[in-house]
Amino acid sequence: MICENSENILDKNPRPLIRMVWEKVKPHSQFLDLGCGNGRDTLFMSSKGFNVTALDKSISNIQKLQKIVSKNGLNNQITLIHKDAKDFCIEKNKYSVINIFNLLQFLPQKDSFEIIKGVKSNLKKSGFVIISAFSTQDPSYKQNNKIKSYFSTQELLKLFLDFDILFYIEDVILEQGHRGSSHPHKHGIVKIVARKK
Repeated sequence: MICENSENILDKNPRPLIRMVWEKVKPHSQFLDLGCGNGRDTLFMSSKGFNVTALDKSISNIQKLQKIVSKNGLNNQITLIHKDAKDFCIEKNKYSVINIFNLLQFLPQKDSFEIIKGVKSNLKKSGFVIISAFSTQDPSYKQNNKIKSYFSTQELLKLFLDFDILFYIEDVILEQGHRGSSHPHKHGIVKIVARKK
């Protein structure tokens, strides 16, 4: 059972893309959460019996998550790593699910493509990859396109044509607000769920 906390960093409900895959994977499989943020998906997958490796560049995110992990006796089930995703080596054939939610748009394109290459090479056969990122339709693209990763039309889809595609969408959404930008604003997004053949 996961405890609530006063900082409200835990939402018990996983993101919809996680819901699409967790029941399709054997119990006690390995889940990698690259850019785990506040740990929403990490904690959900742990609650479903997955062994989780959660990585984030923010020491604050890792420390907050460590308090929850320790308080709930999850130290044997969740491994927390404070590291930049671009410097993390994905162990071959270890992970059945790799989750990359809203991370790639913060990295240079070269690093994003290296991460995707590593995911594709090292994910277990029949394993799932989940990616949510920004597209070139995002309003911030014009200011950041030389220093951050944005995916053009069907670019992410084409990178996974050798996988089975379970879900793919490109859209412009209205975000009601989040940490760092509390007012409503638009984002150009791309999301994919794919299974390695």
